[in-house]
Amino acid sequence: SPRLIAKHESFGPLADAISASTTVIFEYRKSDGSTSVREVDPLKLRLIEGEWVLLARDRGGIKNFLLRRILSKVKDTEVGFSPATEEEVAEAENDLVQYASSNTAVIEVEPDSEAWWHFGAESEQVTISFMDEALLAEDLMEFGADLKVLSPGTLADRIRAGFEAVASAHA
Repeated sequence: SPRLIAKHESFGPLADAISASTTVIFEYRKSDGSTSVREVDPLKLRLIEGEWVLLARDRGGIKNFLLRRILSKVKDTEVGFSPATEEEVAEAENDLVQYASSNTAVIEVEPDSEAWWHFGAESEQVTISFMDEALLAEDLMEFGADLKVLSPGTLADRIRAGFEAVASAHA
């Protein structure tokens, strides 16, 4: 059967484990940089605000895991689990969508720059929703001087710190 091709190595094994209702193990990096090995029951993959997200039962509740933060190969334990109800998954999805839509950044883009075209800007100010501020900062750094973060200040601080780290590493 046809398969969706995603840029994340973990996508295929997670999709297979979801279909089989089997528990998986992977190493995960949180936004603060700490890592841990997670053993979860994968329920659904969703693309939200440009980020692939795994909804999974973890320690009794349904949690979200960004595929970009999975560091290791996904290991299928081949241990089965009882799938969540449609209502549980729908509620978790709704919470996730609300979370993403509540996280917005306002950026100013240089007209006719790569950033301008990337964000489909119709004016110099663009409002974007995001799942993870640290990952958004990494993405926005690629545009360099083509954009300026107007809000939130914490995002601007992350980008500034990222550029300072790069400059320091190459000084």
